[in-house]
Amino acid sequence: MVSVRLVNVKKRFGKYEALRGISIDIRDGELFFLLGPSGCGKTTTLRIIAGLYAPDEGEVYFGDKLVNDVPPYRRNIGMVFQNYALWPHMKVYDNVAYGLKARGLPRDEIDRKVKWALDLVGLRGMEEKYPNQLSGGQQQRVALARALVVEPEVLLLDEPLSNLDAKLRARMRSELRLLQKELGITTVYVTHDQAEALSMADRIAVMNIGVVEQVGSPREVYRSPKTRFVADFIGEINFLEAHVSCSGGVCEADTPLGRMRLPGGSREGRVTVAFRPESVRIVEGRGLRVKAVLYYGFYEDVYLDAGGVEVKARLPAGERWFGEGDEVGVRVEPEQIVVF
Repeated sequence: MVSVRLVNVKKRFGKYEALRGISIDIRDGELFFLLGPSGCGKTTTLRIIAGLYAPDEGEVYFGDKLVNDVPPYRRNIGMVFQNYALWPHMKVYDNVAYGLKARGLPRDEIDRKVKWALDLVGLRGMEEKYPNQLSGGQQQRVALARALVVEPEVLLLDEPLSNLDAKLRARMRSELRLLQKELGITTVYVTHDQAEALSMADRIAVMNIGVVEQVGSPREVYRSPKTRFVADFIGEINFLEAHVSCSGGVCEADTPLGRMRLPGGSREGRVTVAFRPESVRIVEGRGLRVKAVLYYGFYEDVYLDAGGVEVKARLPAGERWFGEGDEVGVRVEPEQIVVF
């Protein structure tokens, strides 16, 4: 397997600048996610790695080898598309074997590798079925087997689970991650689904309008977002406009929730403080009215009104001691607060 490196890559479509000079290092054997909203450039980045698009500027490396001018069929990649792109007139066996036949492998080697790939994805016994005889999850597995059977150095996945129902999508997340770790293939995975990225990735590149806003582990991008966009896009978060004053090395912010102590390194002036709903502790007090409580089984979302500003808290089910319409206070620990 190999590492993948993009250096100051730019891509334009007419006057539209899809990538504005992105640089990413993807480690050998890593499950790396490109995450962002529609139009941010993540699929364009994946297609440049695949060789389907050529960058207008910048370099793409597989290991130490510059691959800008290497065509897709010589990059030793496997790719799974959002719509799976299975041949409808071919049986499962022939769909999986297609890349091996194109490479001119002997029949007995093709048969051995196809059986290995179908075993890998749990589809042995389905060889004679056509794609329209399979469920969505089974079609996704066929597409994955077809990508893996050629033993690629880099596996590229373009929103491969987006067409599945919620339960199957959740199960396939764990299966895909376990399979990727078992094989150790360097994998680049495109999604707009935050839960998918947070639950599966080794690292995530959060993209926005052709730039990379932050690269880090799921915990890093969730707990320590570097920009307001990352904070807002990843999970749910409360934003409060505030004024900061510092004395004796301690900084506090005047907010609609009252005075909040800030983490070290904060500066005086106008800021935005941000904190996750699960960081909010509801305590006895007054000043905040409980607007609504939504029950989700294992947790409850509590919406608070702070003088016209809404704040959201998330509590484990069974910990709530108040009701809608009550007045309460809140506490947020400084280490849970991010300042922009």
